[in-house]
Amino acid sequence: VFVLTSTTRHVEFLQDALALFSDRAVKIFPADESRFDENTSLFAQGAAQRWNVLEDFLIGRTAGTLYLSSVGALLQGVPAGRERNLHSFQIRKGEEVPLDYLMEWLAERKFTRVPLVEAPGDFSLRGGILDIYYNPASHPLRVEFFGDRIESLREFSVTTQLSVGEITSATVIALGSAADAPALECLTRHLPKNCLVIFHERQLADEKPDTLTTGADFEYTAVLQTLASFRSVHVGSLPYTERA
Repeated sequence: VFVLTSTTRHVEFLQDALALFSDRAVKIFPADESRFDENTSLFAQGAAQRWNVLEDFLIGRTAGTLYLSSVGALLQGVPAGRERNLHSFQIRKGEEVPLDYLMEWLAERKFTRVPLVEAPGDFSLRGGILDIYYNPASHPLRVEFFGDRIESLREFSVTTQLSVGEITSATVIALGSAADAPALECLTRHLPKNCLVIFHERQLADEKPDTLTTGADFEYTAVLQTLASFRSVHVGSLPYTERA
């Protein structure tokens, strides 16, 4: 289920309401605030959430989840196929990956080398142990090398620097890219064919679309056309009428 509402304020309202009245998992597809504020980190929570939702649709991890998006967020593009490959690096236990190459890949995508990882976008190297903090929504990753062979993969706590669990693979997402002009596509391209689209308060966006499309990569009417092929429901607040 994909819910499209007019503004971020409406997204927050729906999120709070669903927390009270529904057991369904809810994920937000937020706007990319780094486009509007140069002080916003490319590794901010919102950027990670956008990647996480895109990944759900790409691998079919959507069952039982309700997705919420504002019009403005949806009109901002996500990296297209080749760009997604440039933005991500698959790491698996037991594989061989040149350590120098992986560190160069991180640096080119605006990760910062530090003595100790503390914030998203940091990476550090101590001996044959590479720590990478790429997703603010999860724990950092600790990759232990023997030569170029990955001996172990673990997630660890930033606070204690201690392991919280071993894993067999991870996809490092570079939220900040070295690409000057990445190719973009609309998230709607990846909605499941059986997706139910719920339009919430759509009339607010229809009446004043220009106020909701700052930083947009796509036309509001064009995105609506792509959504027309899905099952849909329109919901909104009941109009208030003062009694005589």
